[in-house]
Amino acid sequence: MLTGSTTVQRVDHTIDAVFQDSLLLLDPVGGKYMELNPVARRIWQLLETPTTVDHLCSTLTSEFNVPSSACLEETQQLLEKMQALELLKIDRGTD
Repeated sequence: MLTGSTTVQRVDHTIDAVFQDSLLLLDPVGGKYMELNPVARRIWQLLETPTTVDHLCSTLTSEFNVPSSACLEETQQLLEKMQALELLKIDRGTD
């Protein structure tokens, strides 16, 4: 399980393309893909550089009308899906 202090970053080899209001991610190495809605797309943008889950949620709650508890839960779920598809680099530090 990812915690607020877990540092995450997207992998370098993923290809992305805009389709209507979604972002399509493709991992050409693993042959996996994922479609992101506008909020998940923003998370992907923020994952360009290493950041913590807490920092992601702080940014998202300031940009979108979402309670912090819901933001943390939904962000963790999305990141865990991305992790399962090997789209993320994870640094759990001392978690």
